[in-house]
Amino acid sequence: MRLAPCFLLPAAVAAAKASLGSLYIHNEQVSGGQPVLSLKADAARLVIASRLGLDQYHSLQGQDDKSLQTIDRLAGTSSFLSSQDLSVALILSTVGQEDVPFSLSDSARVQTIQIEDSPDFQSSEKLFKHLAQQSGIDNLDHVQQSTVSSYSGPAFRIAEDSEALASAFKVLTSQYHTVLVLNVPKDTSKNTYSSYDGDVKSHQKRQFKEAPLITEATKTASHLKATLTPDASSNKTYNQTGPLRGILPGCFPSLSTCQSLTRNCTGHGSCVLKHTDRDAGDLGGKCYSCACQDDVRTNANGGKKTTRWGGPACQKKDIVMPFWLISSFSVFLVFLVSWGVGLLYTMGSQELPSVIGAGVSGPVRK
Repeated sequence: MRLAPCFLLPAAVAAAKASLGSLYIHNEQVSGGQPVLSLKADAARLVIASRLGLDQYHSLQGQDDKSLQTIDRLAGTSSFLSSQDLSVALILSTVGQEDVPFSLSDSARVQTIQIEDSPDFQSSEKLFKHLAQQSGIDNLDHVQQSTVSSYSGPAFRIAEDSEALASAFKVLTSQYHTVLVLNVPKDTSKNTYSSYDGDVKSHQKRQFKEAPLITEATKTASHLKATLTPDASSNKTYNQTGPLRGILPGCFPSLSTCQSLTRNCTGHGSCVLKHTDRDAGDLGGKCYSCACQDDVRTNANGGKKTTRWGGPACQKKDIVMPFWLISSFSVFLVFLVSWGVGLLYTMGSQELPSVIGAGVSGPVRK
């Protein structure tokens, strides 16, 4: 006995609707009339991590070009560029698509992203807790009753019904510059957000161990490796193997951000607290930057060679002395050649003395 297509079609539509999730991005800079985009679950995770300033724990490996372009457009600016970008809140909800608050779904400042094959609430809650731990929050016992946040970091909240979602969304949009709402289905699903580094301690331990063990040959080889994406400039915060691209800021809001984005000052220094702005209030105002250190090497003959480094990540080699030596030698060489040419020209323009032509006579006629 076969089921009629009229019975199979509604069942397929219901199954597809049950596995569909949504990600809403509320931001004051979002203009009205934005189209609804579609992303896979792992790509949506990358967008959330980038908005929260936690992209060092998540890799872009395995994403296609189209997904990379969408992620780059939705990820926003890097978190160290502005204190407003640090003001981010994430809400995890399980309400139905039809129960989403009207002010949320139709707001002109909300970008809607549909998540294909969305994971269930348990997988999303696991990701939610890992993101909180990566931002420095260890206790999430009261996250369903109130908002939990770290000092000058992102805020987290779980809303299981439409009323709690509407209340949390209204409060957080008045306090935070960007509010993310991850709405996932309640039904059990085998879909996942793909693999990522959820252990904060192992990530930090591995990150600090690699920096002092990198040799000059390893660094040169790593700079020659191909990047994970064709456009490395749009993915500079994720790429951990290629050279540092773009213009890095002179100040970073936290020590971990400075160490991550400068790769521990590329092994030529360390991140230190440069100064603190007391007028910045709760948003921070701390300025961490790289303090570069000189590399002193002893040659085989007993002499010492000092290499100085500079730049926001200590990635630029100081070439002041070689530059002045080459410039001075070039100027001296140009002067010497000009003087020689001028001397030859002066000698050639002088008239010969008359005594040279006095003994010259024509042939004697016989």
